[in-house]
Amino acid sequence: MQITGRALTRHASRYLQQACEDWSEQFPARFDQSRGRIDFDRRSSVEMSVAADVDALDIVLRCEPQGADELERRVEAHIQRVAQPDGALKFVWTEADAGPATYPIFYP
Repeated sequence: MQITGRALTRHASRYLQQACEDWSEQFPARFDQSRGRIDFDRRSSVEMSVAADVDALDIVLRCEPQGADELERRVEAHIQRVAQPDGALKFVWTEADAGPATYPIFYP
């Protein structure tokens, strides 16, 4: 199963790097200023990227369907903790086969 998420923010690169650095203490992680990947286990991973056309943090979760809701909550909660000093982020999540999502204009 694949789930995509987006949060509009002017600090996407910083949040991506901090989250990947935090998770790299427990899981294999690779990242730079514009993209990152964390492999939680053999069946679930998260990929993050900074969108080039807008100020946004894009997230792709790949996991088994039975763990999807929990992984989505864990990832969003961690990014919210990283972003906390700047204010709450508004995430829009969409299952890959659910069609395109509409993203609200919101900057913390």
